[in-house]
Amino acid sequence: MGFRCTIFICKFICKFLALFNRDGGNLPGLVGYKLNKKLLKCFKIKGSVIAVTGTNGKTSTTNLIYSLFSSISTKVICNKQGNNIRTGILSTLIKNCDYRGNVDCEYLILEVDEHYVPLVFSDLKLDSL
Repeated sequence: MGFRCTIFICKFICKFLALFNRDGGNLPGLVGYKLNKKLLKCFKIKGSVIAVTGTNGKTSTTNLIYSLFSSISTKVICNKQGNNIRTGILSTLIKNCDYRGNVDCEYLILEVDEHYVPLVFSDLKLDSL
């Protein structure tokens, strides 16, 4: 299925879940991944990406970094709920992109499960320091 059509369907799922006061967690990303296995490669992130990984303390560290960066910028995106596998990261990107896959932010702060680091980093084409 095409990238834009997949984004449209997943954004519809997000809006539908919001009617019932639900976030959806991994669900939009799971549906998106089932419809298009290469979905993660199609996003264009316009800001800096900060990825937090490790065995313990990822969610706390990610939320702390998010709080710090939110105090200096209004365009900060984060997977604060700890949805840190591929489908959770997809859900975060789907919720915060336009229908062309552009993610407009100054900072994208991602908690990434240590087992998914190679998959996420290779698909998102991130630079690392």
